[in-house]
Amino acid sequence: MRSNLSLTSAHRFAAASIVVLAACGSDPAPEPAPSASASVSVSDTWLAHRDADGAFEARFPAQPKVQELRPPQKSNDEMKLVVTNAQLAEESRLLVATKVVMTDVEKYDCESGLKGMLKTALAGMGCTANEETPREVQGLPGRDVSFTCEKRPMRGVMRIGCDARRLAEHSVTAYSLMAAYQNESFDAAEAARFLDSFALLPASP
Repeated sequence: MRSNLSLTSAHRFAAASIVVLAACGSDPAPEPAPSASASVSVSDTWLAHRDADGAFEARFPAQPKVQELRPPQKSNDEMKLVVTNAQLAEESRLLVATKVVMTDVEKYDCESGLKGMLKTALAGMGCTANEETPREVQGLPGRDVSFTCEKRPMRGVMRIGCDARRLAEHSVTAYSLMAAYQNESFDAAEAARFLDSFALLPASP
C-alpha cells in the first residue's frame, strides 16, 4: 500500500538525515544496525520520553520505540558514532527524535553539518525543502525546515541542532526531530507541538 511506502520512506529519511549530519562536519559515516533501550513517563495526554543518558526530553502522543545504532568504523582513524532514535511509526504519520553522539572527532563545523544534512538527505529521498529557517535550539545552532516528497507523497517538518561545546574533548552531539505525514493527514499543530517539546536536560551532578 502507498501509505506503508510513505512511512518506510520517512523512516529511512530520518535515519539517512542524521547520518548525513554526522558526516558533513567531518568524515563519512557507514550505515547503522539496530538495538534498543528507553525511558518514558506520562505527562498531560502525551508521553515525556527521556533518552537513556538523560541528555534530552521530547513528548510523543503515544509510547515511542527506541533503537540504538552503532555504525561500524571503516578504519581506526574514523570518528565513532552512537545514534539513538525514538520513533512513533503509524499508518499515516511518523515522529522521530534522534540523538547522535560523535567521538574521536578531530574537527567539526556545525554550520556545514546542518546545511549538508538538509541538502543531501532531502535530495537523496526525493524530497524538497520548502522553507528553511535558522533557529537556535537552547542556544545551539540549528535549523527548522518544512519539506514535501513527490515520489512517495508525504510532507513534514524537521528541527535539527548541533552541540559542539565539547569539541576540545573530541566529542560532538547532534539532535534531530522530524514529523512526517501522508499529505492528506498533515497536522501542523501536532507537528509544532512535537518539535517544541524538545528540551535539553541539565547534566547530572
